[in-house]
Amino acid sequence: MIGNRRIIENIATEENLKRLEEIIKRDLSEYNQAESPWPWGYGGKIRKKEDAADILKKGKALVDDFLMLNPEDNKPKLEICKSLDLKAAGLYSSLVSNGLMLGGGITLGACFSQPMIGGLMAGIGLLKLATFIAIKLKIKNPHYENGTIFCTKAREKKMLFDIMHEYSHMVSEQSIHRNMNTWLLYEGFAEGVSIHIGKNNPCSKLRKTALSRGIRMMDNAMHGIKKRLEGKDIFEDAVSQGENGQIKVVENTAFAMLGCGYSIFRLAEERHGSEIYRDALKGDFSLLIGCHVPCPS
Repeated sequence: MIGNRRIIENIATEENLKRLEEIIKRDLSEYNQAESPWPWGYGGKIRKKEDAADILKKGKALVDDFLMLNPEDNKPKLEICKSLDLKAAGLYSSLVSNGLMLGGGITLGACFSQPMIGGLMAGIGLLKLATFIAIKLKIKNPHYENGTIFCTKAREKKMLFDIMHEYSHMVSEQSIHRNMNTWLLYEGFAEGVSIHIGKNNPCSKLRKTALSRGIRMMDNAMHGIKKRLEGKDIFEDAVSQGENGQIKVVENTAFAMLGCGYSIFRLAEERHGSEIYRDALKGDFSLLIGCHVPCPS
């Protein structure tokens, strides 16, 4: 299997920079030409479990069809993570009290010539407010774990992309293992599958969303490639491994790495076609790095 560093070393060339720039220009043109209105669905926010289950079926069917999988082989479960409820009385009261302390401190400092006391109150209020919000906003990002896809409440099109991405992890877990050394391959495959499906969908809203995601990924990759060509190590402090083997992004540099993960698949797709994703499911990543034989595990 191809490790992170091997992917970076293979993608970090002047030629690939030019190729990515050309692809971005083409995708931008397609994005601008796509009609804004969409003929069916994918507009509202998903609020009911039944609606989310329907999106799971749609996303699973799209991935199964693209990767030519037997629909009966995989049965993912869907778990909707709770989002922040701003109507909760406890949350409101805490926000108000912390906000009053912050405002009172600023007022004391500015109007009553009490800079020390005012600054202290404002600092405590700001710290308490930031800490409280951080705790309440600590919501799990969409992820896949042990047969279950975890998603947060979102608009239909975003949830569809999240589900396609996480379901791609599920169907590829036997060929692309999730660990620190294969993070780029793991995420690049899932993002590549979901973006390819989206940009070839008859719904113009999905096409625009997919094109936008792909452009952002490739732009991030270009920043990472430029850093690598300058001799910088873009792995340094970029990712860490958290609980249950989850990969955590701890520095902005990681977005450049994730962009490289997607872009290595996109560059291969441009050259060899979408078959590269089905090859990856079989453990063959040779076309990603220009080889002619399957890469050893």
